[in-house]
Amino acid sequence: IEIPGLVISIGKEAFFGCDSLTSIEIPDSVTSIGQAAFTGVPLASIAIPSSVTTIEDYGFQNCYNLKKVFIPKSVVTMGENVFYQASKATLYIEAPELPSTWSKAFNPSRSKLSFNATKDMI
Repeated sequence: IEIPGLVISIGKEAFFGCDSLTSIEIPDSVTSIGQAAFTGVPLASIAIPSSVTTIEDYGFQNCYNLKKVFIPKSVVTMGENVFYQASKATLYIEAPELPSTWSKAFNPSRSKLSFNATKDMI
């Protein structure tokens, strides 16, 4: 699926339970990903664009197939349980360490973390 370039926010539960959605490209116009926006979606990987500054609670929870996620250093707000039940995922984080502004409970499933990452790693 391709999200139009005029979209600035992916709203609460926007793709909740879309079990046939396996690939999505988020445009550079998007600045926030809402609560539970991709809950239960079988994405294998996703690259968050550098325009995104906020990922709200439960954004990618129950994404059991998720293997690779790129998170740019532009993300200054990361909610709770964003990657709950995404334990197979590796989170490729552009920042050299976890930003202090992220919820300490953003990754309760203890997905693997890789710092100083680049988008081409996924």
